[in-house]
Amino acid sequence: MGPEFLDKILVEYGAATPEDLAEAKAAAEAELNGGTEPAAEGGTGTEPAAEPAVTDGVTPRPEGTVDPLDLNAPIDTDAQQEWDRKYEGKYDPTTGDAIVVPKRPAKSETRDEMKISGRISKVSLYKEWMDKYGDTHDPETGLPLPVEE
Repeated sequence: MGPEFLDKILVEYGAATPEDLAEAKAAAEAELNGGTEPAAEGGTGTEPAAEPAVTDGVTPRPEGTVDPLDLNAPIDTDAQQEWDRKYEGKYDPTTGDAIVVPKRPAKSETRDEMKISGRISKVSLYKEWMDKYGDTHDPETGLPLPVEE
């Protein structure tokens, strides 16, 4: 049926206006052609799109050279174990990019969790964050802690 049919239906049922569709198409095309935002609301159309904070990556985890069919071979090489000791939980093993997490919640923040019995209990978001990221990430920024050599 195609995008034209979808656009027609969106306008017909009032989900979008033709102007909204034109702006969305222009924004998508601008993103494909170099990452600039379209000229809207006083913009010139040449501003680069907002980029996330860049953190230095590390070299990805070394690949294993062990034959997967050899049952007596060690699972990890010494290089892989060294990489895990330094970077595990802080950097993505396949790409080497930093794992950025949300800031640590306040001690008073909780969420409701329903147990199998139907009982609702409060779960501390602070404790969850500390259990999951406390050893590897900075609580204020969510960036990985410096690597210990």
